[in-house]
Amino acid sequence: MTKKEVYSILSFILFLLGILFILNLNADITSAAIGITFGYIQNTFIGIVFLVISTILFIHEKLKLEEIKLISRIHEDKTLERLAEEATRNQEVQEDLDHLIYELKRGNPKPGMEPEYIKGVGTEFRTRSGARLYVKEIEGGYEILAKSGKGRNQEKVIKRLKEIYSD
Repeated sequence: MTKKEVYSILSFILFLLGILFILNLNADITSAAIGITFGYIQNTFIGIVFLVISTILFIHEKLKLEEIKLISRIHEDKTLERLAEEATRNQEVQEDLDHLIYELKRGNPKPGMEPEYIKGVGTEFRTRSGARLYVKEIEGGYEILAKSGKGRNQEKVIKRLKEIYSD
């Protein structure tokens, strides 16, 4: 079970317990009227505490406070490094590549337009401006393999990636 699943389940259980404590007005009935009031206040307080903790866990899980690992491997191949520099000369492509990387780091598994799978290599994330980011999923994150621009050097990058990473 992943950390994300544990946080989700724990958050849900604490949320239900909080609601049950708040709604359960008859849990501490005693023979005196003061006992009912005290029991209600106590249950309400405990319920609110559970709801607050549940909310904190929910927000923690949704904001992905556990870090997504991103490792760049572009510099390992001089050809891919040169092609990435060539593609990022266009400012719009560079900004979109930065945004794709930001979204991946946030935990978005499909940033940009519908991704393309490149057999034996990994995934190509795309934007309307022509930015292309090539990644391979690893445990806890992604390896960034290459960057390109549509119509600029996309085919050269894909060809080189297949030479390096295909079996």
